[in-house]
Amino acid sequence: MNSHPPQRRVGNIGSILLTPQENECLFNYLGRKCITLCTAVVQVYGADRSSSWVKRCCGVACLIKDNPLRSYFIRVFDIKEGKTMFEQELYNNFSINSSRSYFISFSGDNCQVGLNFASEEEAKRFRAALKDLLSRRQRKTGNYSGPTGSVYTPSAFSSPQPLTLWTGKAKKAQIYLTALLLTTRGPIPNHPIICLRCIFVHCARPATGVASAR
Repeated sequence: MNSHPPQRRVGNIGSILLTPQENECLFNYLGRKCITLCTAVVQVYGADRSSSWVKRCCGVACLIKDNPLRSYFIRVFDIKEGKTMFEQELYNNFSINSSRSYFISFSGDNCQVGLNFASEEEAKRFRAALKDLLSRRQRKTGNYSGPTGSVYTPSAFSSPQPLTLWTGKAKKAQIYLTALLLTTRGPIPNHPIICLRCIFVHCARPATGVASAR
């Protein structure tokens, strides 16, 4: 008789900005035996040595445990197409910098990478999940030790602008417009949404002392 208690199965953790149906759709894109430990709506920024932050893409970021590859990744998905827009493996000595409550950055394979969150609550959860995972992996080793050479780190004051959260009736409108974006490739006329083929609601305004990204 096995005296060991059964191991608790870890389930996917969805985004609080997506509907249950949208989250389930996302989970189907993760891949075989992959689970997301945390999920958030983001813009992905990159910065080379000689430049400031430049937006690369937007979508839904997942902190993924990839069991077949025996590793962890940050992957950003286009929720409509199911495509992976961005991927970064959590290499040895991976660390994050949090210059703003809505923004985290880290050294990517080829440049500095930043994630600009649509929700500060999701940013808080994603940051906590990352830190918890990195803490548990401190004593483990892997084949990939991270990018080589120095990486340009933009000033904290050049962080992309935050996104103003919507409440009440505006929040309901956000959910409605999010659903519409899942069925159209283009922006919806007369609504504050810019991104194509993604669910990112752009109603941003610059925070005091923070410059907008180019």
